[in-house]
Amino acid sequence: VRSTVKKSVWAEDEVNRALCDNLIDEQLLGNDYTVTATRQQVASIALRLIKEMTEKNADEGKLNLFADIADGTPDMSAPMTRQEMATLIYRALRYIEQNSKYTYTDYNSNLTAYTDSPQLKEWAKEPMAFMEALELVDPVTKTTLAPNAPSLYRAGAGYGRTCHHGTAHRLGADGVGWR
Repeated sequence: VRSTVKKSVWAEDEVNRALCDNLIDEQLLGNDYTVTATRQQVASIALRLIKEMTEKNADEGKLNLFADIADGTPDMSAPMTRQEMATLIYRALRYIEQNSKYTYTDYNSNLTAYTDSPQLKEWAKEPMAFMEALELVDPVTKTTLAPNAPSLYRAGAGYGRTCHHGTAHRLGADGVGWR
């Protein structure tokens, strides 16, 4: 990775590996890994994840990544929230399941353990439950998810990379994940 980019030490390895796995568009990444992710950046990760996992481009009409988010016509340059990011990655994973040999196991929702779970939009409840159960969305504290907080680009890259390698490796706790 270019030495001139601004990096966070804890995320550098995941972002570098996501770059090597072709999950990041370097033109969209820019030169600062520490900034808030935009909807366009996360959508790019989701689409690249689909291509890597299914070996074909997504049919965006069937995928509909942004259904219900900002009335389905979001400002793509706007910052992405944690619940939006979880939803996009979840929708990509479901698309992969429907268009490949991969499936995922059952899981139990833990959302009731978080005092801010009532802040989740209706369209984000299932995706956040799924992503939290798979440990792809880390809680901010033991009792908060911060669904409306901005999501950082390095988090999207890490989620995408974990999902990509989850086909061959662990993708969550307690036997939950891809098989």
